Parts: sequence; structure tokens; C-alpha cells
Amino acid sequence: MYDDLDFPMWLEGLGLKHLTRYFEGKRWEEIIEMDWQALDVLGIESRLIRAKLVSHFWKVKRDIAIKKGITLPEKKEEKHKRELTVDEREIIAQREKFYKDNYININYKLLEDFPAWLDGLDLKYHISHFEGKTWNEIINLDSQGLISIGVKYFTPREKLLTCFWFVQRDLAMKQGTKLPSIGLVRHRRFFKDRLAAGSIPPEMLAEIQSKKA
Repeated sequence: MYDDLDFPMWLEGLGLKHLTRYFEGKRWEEIIEMDWQALDVLGIESRLIRAKLVSHFWKVKRDIAIKKGITLPEKKEEKHKRELTVDEREIIAQREKFYKDNYININYKLLEDFPAWLDGLDLKYHISHFEGKTWNEIINLDSQGLISIGVKYFTPREKLLTCFWFVQRDLAMKQGTKLPSIGLVRHRRFFKDRLAAGSIPPEMLAEIQSKKA
């Protein structure tokens, strides 16, 4: 069943094909032994995605064990994950410092080199979607705008929109104006995405429209 596992195809089956680059050069037998922290160090920061991967890694290990006549104990939710090693903590600390120095505090020189700016977010594989656009145009794209140019996955889209907001906030401050909080912006974005996807219950939509009338 897993003797010749095509790992990129396996990821695609989970809707996670965009993560393939993180595992280049690694054997699938090595990959399925990765835990929550190892995936974080690898650069997969989304907790939901890491949880999904770890869960499916365990299912693969369980299936292999069954094939060998071994029964694995039931997987339990990890309440206390292992301590990071010194090297792992250093990698994460360096990544967080780079993010703070260049994206929370805006490095406009980096932003002007937009491929390099994307690369710093580990999103360079999306560069083709932004060809012909200036960074000033790009930072004003909303969720639906990103979807329309090809950024279809939620995690990179959310990462981009958060960093766009940081730039917009910095520009607004320089002009003496203020943006809504990022929490409120995310709430509005979530609602707009659901509206565009047609996933808002009809009764809720009717109530909203009646209030606008």
C-alpha cells in the first residue's frame, strides 16, 4: 500500500500540494515521523495544517503497523508537546526576528523587490500571479482579488493579507490616519469570503439585507 508512496500526490489528496517544496529531498518514511515542532521548524507555521499533517502521518503509521500485524495504541491528543531543542528554538527565533524587522516594521527596500519580499514569506512560488503589478497595487488586493489572480489556498492568502495590512497601517500612520484593527479587518474579510462563496445561511443574509434597506 505504501511501498512506493508518491508523497506529492499524497499531499495533493489532502489538498496540501502547495506544501510539497517543504519536503523536497526527504523520504516519506522520514517525513511521517515528523511531529508538530519539526513541522514548525521546517516552516509550516499554520497550526491547523500541522495538526492535519500529524494526524495523517499517524494514520499512515497505523496502516503500516496493521500490515505487519502490529496494533498501535490509539492516538491521543498531545496536551504537552515536547520541548524544542536549542537548535530548533534558534531557527524559530531567527525567523520571528526576520518577520518583525521586515514585515511588521516595514522594510520598503525589500518591498520594492517584490519577489524577494515574497521569498521572505516563503511564498515566492506565487510570484507569477503578481507579474505586471506594482507593490502599491498589490497591497490593496483583498481576499477575492487574490483568489481571482490565482492565490487559491487560504493559508498563503491570509499571510499575504496580514502583511498587506501592516504596510497599509504604516502608510496610514505616515499620513496621520488610522486603520481599523487587524481583528476587525479579518472578521469583515471572513464574512465577505463566506458571502462570495454562498455559504452564509439565507436567513442571515436576508436579515443583513433588510438592515441595509
